[in-house]
Amino acid sequence: MSGAAPDRMGRRFTALMACLLLSSAGNGLCFPFTAIYISELLGLGPGIAGGYFVAMAAASFAAALLGGPLADRRGPHRVGVLGAAALAAGYALLAPAGSTVPVLLSGGCVGVGFGLFYASIVGVVDEAVPESRRRTAFTLRHVVNNVGIGAGSVIAGLALHGADTPTGALRWLYVANAAAALPLLVVTWAVRPRTGPAGKPAGADGAGPGYRTLLRSRPMALLICAQALFAIVGFTQIEATVPLLMHDRMAVTLGWVSVVTAVNSFALVVLQPLGRRWFERLPETVCLAVGPVLWAVAFGCGLLAAALDGSGGPALRYALLICFAVVFAARAN
Repeated sequence: MSGAAPDRMGRRFTALMACLLLSSAGNGLCFPFTAIYISELLGLGPGIAGGYFVAMAAASFAAALLGGPLADRRGPHRVGVLGAAALAAGYALLAPAGSTVPVLLSGGCVGVGFGLFYASIVGVVDEAVPESRRRTAFTLRHVVNNVGIGAGSVIAGLALHGADTPTGALRWLYVANAAAALPLLVVTWAVRPRTGPAGKPAGADGAGPGYRTLLRSRPMALLICAQALFAIVGFTQIEATVPLLMHDRMAVTLGWVSVVTAVNSFALVVLQPLGRRWFERLPETVCLAVGPVLWAVAFGCGLLAAALDGSGGPALRYALLICFAVVFAARAN
């Protein structure tokens, strides 16, 4: 009996990662194109595209605040299932959208989905692997997520290459994205732990400090504010602003938009082990300070690419965009 437990837990984690890979690939199908799709292909303009991301960010923030305590009380698997369902509903709603209201509703649903799912994924993974393997499991989850996004971006670029009417093709990509979230929903529920002696799921005892306790620590509060600022000015731009800028202002094709996204995702995977070994030799404060510097270098490459106006040749512009994607990925490590 003792030899069967690790195999069973291994199968549960493998199933979870396989479905996460599929869901991440679904996200990659649409990840580079949402702002372009709403603004240009649906003809709603950059204001509504921005409204989509504002709705997504606000809903994600609220859902994450509620999802953490809810996962503690009711179990992370229930919260993860709700998150995956909201993701599927949000992307399915965006596929046939043609006006402002469904676009904003889609952004809200997708934000709720991400907020709930990422509030629960720590608990879900913790219960799927032995404690001694949790650090490796989370590293693998990071790799799977980025490989999935990169692979999805490549597939989308190939699907859209040379398309005369990309709007119709993109609608089907959002349908595929919604469908890709459903296996994740099923497996998240299927790998839930059995009830313990008290009749409630393991991990649903509400243990651990609450948000208010954490925020009373000034260093923790400052770190949270810094991370929020980095997310607003950095991470969100790779999905919201950068693709629209490349396509609308720099005449970059949809295929190259997907290439830049894929390079960013795969660079995250390649640079992570290299970056970890390098950063482990540096003080943590230095590592935190390096991040904004790398971001400044990345956006500097993007600025130079945008300023060329074709005078430097397309090859130089594309090289600078690839540099932007790689250096931006280096910051995330």
